[in-house]
Amino acid sequence: MIDFSGNRAAWLLLCKRAAMGFEKLRKEWTVEDDRQLRELAAAETFVPEIAKALSRTVTAVRARAGVLGVRVRLSSYPTRSETEARRKNRKD
Repeated sequence: MIDFSGNRAAWLLLCKRAAMGFEKLRKEWTVEDDRQLRELAAAETFVPEIAKALSRTVTAVRARAGVLGVRVRLSSYPTRSETEARRKNRKD
């Protein structure tokens, strides 16, 4: 049970959502979702693309990746290893 003491606005919002038919406030993560997240992260897919594939928000994907201990690419900027490889190739 969630304690809403002292936070009337949060309580009213929850009641309003329940009245509108929104019983769950979030979608639970399944084993299949976790597997797909791990696969996409291993393929170095960017977080917004992972979020779209899983029908989740970017914040939800980042949070779940943290729980699972999975590293995800946050942006399309090159990774450190990619940058070092480019520098190394320039010197050769």
